[in-house]
Amino acid sequence: EKLESVAILKEAELNNWSRDLQADLAMVLSGNDALGYARQLLSPDSDITINRIAYEQLHTLFSQVVNRKDHFDELFLMDLKRQIVISSDQSKMGQRGSLESNVYFPEALRGDYLLPPSYTMSVGAIATIVARPVKDETGRSLGILVGRAGPSELNKIMLERTGLGNTGETYLI
Repeated sequence: EKLESVAILKEAELNNWSRDLQADLAMVLSGNDALGYARQLLSPDSDITINRIAYEQLHTLFSQVVNRKDHFDELFLMDLKRQIVISSDQSKMGQRGSLESNVYFPEALRGDYLLPPSYTMSVGAIATIVARPVKDETGRSLGILVGRAGPSELNKIMLERTGLGNTGETYLI
């Protein structure tokens, strides 16, 4: 019974963490014209001068969110060709989506999506990917917003020892 209650507690913590990731990603483009800037960068017929302003504004926003260290280690926008049009990691600019994007990209075009923690080749570490569509005013998907979360919060949840005694361990499968 004790182990069952530990499992229920861990499951609830993991569910809360995943909901928090998705809610935080939804908030990224919620204010200060951020959604408009994202639409501008993802629009196939955008103006280069306006793009520069949109890029600077979103890069600042993405960097601020990542630097807060709340959840995300990286934020980026991908267009419909799976090209990264802006990222908090400037070395990723212009790159095509990684192999993992084959899984989350089509799902995220349809709605919010969470790729469970797994080894991510693009960063060489365990990561959780959260993604959601960026749509135009008519509801047509222009691309996706992606957040990559490292394993630190997941590790905190899994390493919590309450109810396990001195030798108990938990595993996420």
